[in-house]
Amino acid sequence: MLHLIHVRQVELFGGAHGILDQNAVESALHEPQNLNAYEPESDTAAIAAAYLCGFGQKQGFVDGNKRTALAVTLTFLRLNGYTIDVPQGELLAFVLAISRNEINQMEAGVWLRERIEMK
Repeated sequence: MLHLIHVRQVELFGGAHGILDQNAVESALHEPQNLNAYEPESDTAAIAAAYLCGFGQKQGFVDGNKRTALAVTLTFLRLNGYTIDVPQGELLAFVLAISRNEINQMEAGVWLRERIEMK
């Protein structure tokens, strides 16, 4: 599913297809799973933040890393019964700050926790 999300983001918004660093992609994919396994008290927001920061900061794809990070995160939230209702500009600024390492995973979890809600 991850690769389909990435391909779709590139098709919709442009850029190059492909993986730049397979280890970075796998690390970003496994971080939320490890968080869930080793910190079972982690909530949905914390796990979503792990997806967002993992893909947004590790730059594993040739192009579309931030878009893929956001799409994966929103998909994870939706599959778990959550939505996020924030202005597009605020969401974009949040994702850009994550990609520049201005917001860490814990801070991203707090931000998401304050903005997600059950469907």
